[in-house]
Amino acid sequence: MSEYLFHVDDRSQADDGAEIDIQVRLQVRIKKIAPAVRLVAVPNGMKTSAWGAMQARREGMSGGFPDLIAIASPKLVAFLEIKARSGVLSDTQIGWLNHLHLAGFLCGCFRSVDTAVAALRDWSFPFADDAFRQAAA
Repeated sequence: MSEYLFHVDDRSQADDGAEIDIQVRLQVRIKKIAPAVRLVAVPNGMKTSAWGAMQARREGMSGGFPDLIAIASPKLVAFLEIKARSGVLSDTQIGWLNHLHLAGFLCGCFRSVDTAVAALRDWSFPFADDAFRQAAA
């Protein structure tokens, strides 16, 4: 499976660092510039024991589910997969993101804090400076 129905950042847009570093920097930035947006991590890639992995699957963990869920209101929800420059989307991740897109959710794969923030802005997530921007327009 290789057809992307969702946004995917080009590798040239990637921030330096590992996927987790980009994800943490995004969470820190969103807390500062968009405090009304909740960014929730989905720890599907946790390293765990065989028993812990089995328990997580029993509880509903699904491999390939996006890394982050952004929530601003009941009708404004987005799913973000974060990848480092060398990261590759698995078929399972592509399947999840295509499914979410077809179900009407905003979603994408981001390699940069800036591109993820820009997407959230484009998708009308509320940012602290929105009132200032509208007044200046």
